[in-house]
Amino acid sequence: MREDQALDAAHATALMLQTRWVLSTVRQGVVGEGDQATYGYFSFPWDAWMKAMGAIQSTGFWPLAREQPRFLDVGCAIGEKMSLARNLGWDVAGIEKEPEYAKAARELVPGAEVWEGDARDFPDYGLFDCIYSYRCYVDAMVQKAFQADVVRDAKLGAFLFLPSCPPLLRCELVATDVWRKL
Repeated sequence: MREDQALDAAHATALMLQTRWVLSTVRQGVVGEGDQATYGYFSFPWDAWMKAMGAIQSTGFWPLAREQPRFLDVGCAIGEKMSLARNLGWDVAGIEKEPEYAKAARELVPGAEVWEGDARDFPDYGLFDCIYSYRCYVDAMVQKAFQADVVRDAKLGAFLFLPSCPPLLRCELVATDVWRKL
């Protein structure tokens, strides 16, 4: 199967699972239809995500990786971005505050490590080659402070895919919404 076909299949699967899971949790009362305003399940647009991941791969980073590169999805929800990153060849992990979302992520991406808790308490940002975070916190100031901490803790050369509140210090812009720590 060609890479673009594999990605299309992964995307279709992720969307189907996302839709099925969100609908079932709303029916069960686990997540209400208006809960996005509270802590949010926000899905970053597929085409923008693929452009950003393509930009990361086009930097020449990939051949330099000694081991399988590591991707961290902060606020991974049900894990669809982890699933897509795995299909691109990344070793994936996630952080999720809500236990039901974390459980769904483990089901969607078997074998992926999904850490449950507040992303501000996660101790290991320095282990990852790419850190993706999209609107983990509704409060813009909390999000900005959180992302400053991620930039501080990320290893040199890490790609920081931070679409909602880009870091400006100690980073270079690689593509729209994608930064590299200097």
